[in-house]
Amino acid sequence: MLKFKDILFSGLILILATSFSYAQWHHPDFEHRREKMEKFRTWEMTKFLDLTPEQSQKFFPELNKFEKEMFNNRIEVKNLIDTIEAKLDQENYQPSHQDYKKYKSKFIELEKERISKRKNFLDNLDDILNTEQKIKYLIFDDKFKHDIMRKLRDRHFPDKRDKRK
Repeated sequence: MLKFKDILFSGLILILATSFSYAQWHHPDFEHRREKMEKFRTWEMTKFLDLTPEQSQKFFPELNKFEKEMFNNRIEVKNLIDTIEAKLDQENYQPSHQDYKKYKSKFIELEKERISKRKNFLDNLDDILNTEQKIKYLIFDDKFKHDIMRKLRDRHFPDKRDKRK
């Protein structure tokens, strides 16, 4: 005969397994939401930088190219991390100092590549944006993310509103 404690424990395991598998599941609306957020970000950036239509036509193709390069860089970093984790998960793997030097070198190379691409992108803005717009661009992403997080927090936790705004 099953005890109440056993039934409760089994139910709890079932609930946890279901919630973990749901968390890993790709929501069908994800792409739509991501595209909507990108459009909102573009609109906010246009407004914040006070871009003219001519500037927008030049700026956003360059920005899209740059962001694709940054995405590809993040994929390379993720692949490197996956490679290292796979090695560490091997039962008989004993990392050597050579392994460390190789992985450290690859991480630094990818970071230098990321910084170089960012510098090139920012240098190319000289032909598109004025000085004030370039300075505003430097802070835009951080400001945008902070504003979104604040709005989400205020929506879900209205009693914890940021008094500084």
